[in-house]
Amino acid sequence: MKPIITILGKPNVGKSSLFNALLGNNESLVANIEGLTRDKQYANLIINHSSYVLVDTGGIGLTNNEIDFAVTKSSLSSFEESDLIIALFDSSTNLSKIDAEILNYIRKASVPFIPVLNKCDLKESENNKDLYYEEGLQNIIEISVTKKQGIRTLERKIEEILPLREQAEEGMQSNLRVGIIGKPNAGKSTFFNKLLQAERSLVDKSAGTTRDSISHKLDINKAEIILTDTAGIKRKSKLNDQIDNLITRESINTLKNVDGVVFLIDVHQSISDQDLQIISLCLTSGKPIVIGLNKSENLSKSDKLILKKEINRRLSFASHLESKFISAKKNIGTKALVRGLIKIIKNSRNKISKKELNEILERIVEKNPPPISGRFRPNLKFVQLQSNRPFTISIHGNKLKDISNTYTKYIEKQFRKELDLKGVPIKIFYKTDDNPFKDKKNKLTERQLKKRARIRRR
Repeated sequence: MKPIITILGKPNVGKSSLFNALLGNNESLVANIEGLTRDKQYANLIINHSSYVLVDTGGIGLTNNEIDFAVTKSSLSSFEESDLIIALFDSSTNLSKIDAEILNYIRKASVPFIPVLNKCDLKESENNKDLYYEEGLQNIIEISVTKKQGIRTLERKIEEILPLREQAEEGMQSNLRVGIIGKPNAGKSTFFNKLLQAERSLVDKSAGTTRDSISHKLDINKAEIILTDTAGIKRKSKLNDQIDNLITRESINTLKNVDGVVFLIDVHQSISDQDLQIISLCLTSGKPIVIGLNKSENLSKSDKLILKKEINRRLSFASHLESKFISAKKNIGTKALVRGLIKIIKNSRNKISKKELNEILERIVEKNPPPISGRFRPNLKFVQLQSNRPFTISIHGNKLKDISNTYTKYIEKQFRKELDLKGVPIKIFYKTDDNPFKDKKNKLTERQLKKRARIRRR
């Protein structure tokens, strides 16, 4: 197993910024707001072909707030799994009571750690550095994450303490990535934790506890997937502050990086306009989707029938989507839902020959040809598979601009049925074949010109 490196520190010392700087991306939310990162974030860190697991934790604080206490508890539990701790401090402020507590925890844990002072580029840091040395800290590394100073020194120190090298995993992109999407408090984090059988994502009764999109590897039926728990997507009118804007934007960006989506709906709130908007967003992204009707453990059969009828009515624009009653809290139907999504994703990636596609198109047109528009009927000649991520086909022929949306829906439905693509959005493009002679002027021969002159003289 790869060595685990955990970044610890009080809120707003730059843990997420350091996490991103080491990874070379923007995986964790970053803003100058205390307490933004609440969940532990796991990522693959590569230093000179050596591979590690890097963990970004929520800030450790001394507070009576229930959620913040859970964040602190989650962060401190990282000692149990870490091979190395990066103890991060803000050198622009005095050594606080929380900093001293963190040092006590680290020293008692008997885990190797690297003391790191951030924001050393600021003038205020000059007078505070000595306070940390007076605490008995040795080999302190001074950095400035914002200016990318000292990062390489920190990487060399990591290699020195963890000399065992595990080659970076190849073929990581082959792992299926599954995102859990939905409104705030739909049960996404509970669903995530039950699948992992651990409290990786914080759960609280109040909506919006999850702030970062966090990912973790999971094996289901010998298939290794990367499961991502996202923060709830809020309406624009409900984005009250900078954090909400960052969270919603990050959750939407998650759609770009996943191969399939588990969309959760709280059955006690039925299906709202906001749910429909998020589902439409998922469909537009072209990702395979399954819908989990969560918190259904106490519903009667008649209640489920009524609810399913209402959901099917509201989802008439996406009747190909499957919805299943589940209970994340009781762990009922959670794995089956993900297994179903994995099957859908794999079906969407099956290799389909051009011959098979064109045979399907031929049957579709033979069964129900496109309606006549004007004097002519649109002529569908052949079809090509442009991509299966998302599943996209192009149909070539004549007068295709006159094909109605209704007939396009019919074609989409038939292709989905023939190729077993339930739950997979299908994009169809029409390409009208150009007349190669439309811009070519017909030049008459000398004999034709003389004949035309004779006719005109009559």
